[in-house]
Amino acid sequence: MKVLIQILGWLFFRLLQVLGWLIRILPFSFKQALAYFAGCFWFYVLGFRARTVLLNLSYVFPRLKEESNSEFKKRIYSLARRNFQNYFLLLFECLEKTTWSYATLQKKVRISGLEHLKKATQGGKGAYILAAHIGNWEVMLALSKIVNIPLSCIVRFVRNSFWDEVLKLSRTSFEVNLLSEKSSGITAFKAFKKGHLVCFVLDQHTGEPHGVLARFLGLKAWSAKGLAILSSRTGGSIIPTYSYRENGIVHVVFEEELAVEDLGECKEPEQILAHVQRANDRMETWIRKHPEQYFWVHRRFKAQFDYKKATLPF
Repeated sequence: MKVLIQILGWLFFRLLQVLGWLIRILPFSFKQALAYFAGCFWFYVLGFRARTVLLNLSYVFPRLKEESNSEFKKRIYSLARRNFQNYFLLLFECLEKTTWSYATLQKKVRISGLEHLKKATQGGKGAYILAAHIGNWEVMLALSKIVNIPLSCIVRFVRNSFWDEVLKLSRTSFEVNLLSEKSSGITAFKAFKKGHLVCFVLDQHTGEPHGVLARFLGLKAWSAKGLAILSSRTGGSIIPTYSYRENGIVHVVFEEELAVEDLGECKEPEQILAHVQRANDRMETWIRKHPEQYFWVHRRFKAQFDYKKATLPF
């Protein structure tokens, strides 16, 4: 059965590559328009996770004092529509990525702050990447080819084995090493010791015992503590890294090393929480810069409110 799934996954991936070639020939303005109408259809007609997005946005960007209720609703709905447009632009880019050569990758992706990464990895040292689901995180998995440093990324594998196989083929097309979340501590440590960049995408809900209750975007949120523990005990640098889209180009930004040296080895719960909070605060700055490009469909704030019972404020 496993071999059959691998064969079917490979065939379907080739079909996606054909679709990717077709999308590549379309001008970006056309893809923008197509993504907008597709996003509106998803938001208004299909409605899947639309309420989740509206709840997240209305809690993170609450009503302003000078706003009327109708103005508040208009602002949130406008942001939600652009957010759903973003998911289709993300889809188009991911399909295109299956056809990219290294030369195409260099044209489609712009990098800034590379000096921060080079400083952290000089002498062949490993380092940690702090990332979030903003911009195009799937394109970021191709960083290894651009910066010429091996990349290992901790991911949640898909439960459906067929789709998991397709996703792995897409993600590993640029030689990224995927680490299972279940055994990430040991595998991430080994990858770091080999001089890899080890990527933690830390903006998803992670309950006990692997998470701590911190603040994220002004709300209570269970947040993963693995990066805090591993980086503090190995002494590895943490390079905050995010992406955003502008005029059809994906920009990847490497920021200065996250300052956490004063927290020590994070042996105490208070130290771990402080470390996690600094990571959350950094990710928050990216999301507030480009809120339409964040992954708002995720039920991130389960610690703040019940998604089934919560009501929209307008």
